[in-house]
Amino acid sequence: MTRLRDITDQLTHYWTTISLRTRIVLLVACLFVLSVGLRGCGQSSRGAQTVEELIERYERAHERKSIRQLRKILWLEAVRPFWAGRLNSVESLMLEVFEVPLAEVRYVAAPPPDPERGSEAIYYIPGPRRKLVSMHGWVHGKLLLVADAPEGQEPRIIDPGYIVLQPQGGGPCFIYNDRLVTRDALDAYQNNTEPKYVAAPLGTSSLEL
Repeated sequence: MTRLRDITDQLTHYWTTISLRTRIVLLVACLFVLSVGLRGCGQSSRGAQTVEELIERYERAHERKSIRQLRKILWLEAVRPFWAGRLNSVESLMLEVFEVPLAEVRYVAAPPPDPERGSEAIYYIPGPRRKLVSMHGWVHGKLLLVADAPEGQEPRIIDPGYIVLQPQGGGPCFIYNDRLVTRDALDAYQNNTEPKYVAAPLGTSSLEL
């Protein structure tokens, strides 16, 4: 105890003898070290280690309508960690999807992506002037949302284009989506119509369409 008191007295004496500028530098350095430490503590919550965990965390975010929980499993979190700013257009749209009464989330696996080039998840509007959306990366599958339905009615399966990506070489799973595909899927659900965008089988190349 005496030893601790001696150290405290020495630090107090040192603090009173240094200049104001030195105090400011020390405070800034301490705050920097603290912020790095806090970021390190939250690192493990970025992304999901398994698809099962990704589904659980999405369901929890959907149930609680929590943008904070959602952001930690979005691909943007992998490339823009610890983002805490305003909602972008994709995030705002995904919050609208939270209004869908969710019964369950299903996973559709994709063929293993090329380890060097990755793979694609493609949605397109059929017709002579085919409009195509290609989401490229290390695609491992996608999530389908099953909307709760009144008793006696078939549940509606929604494909909002929630693609499951992993960084090249492996790592946590994240959700990536395209605003056009998600908007179309949500509009179709709300209007009880079929979506305009059709999902190509996972693993299909845009060169094949």
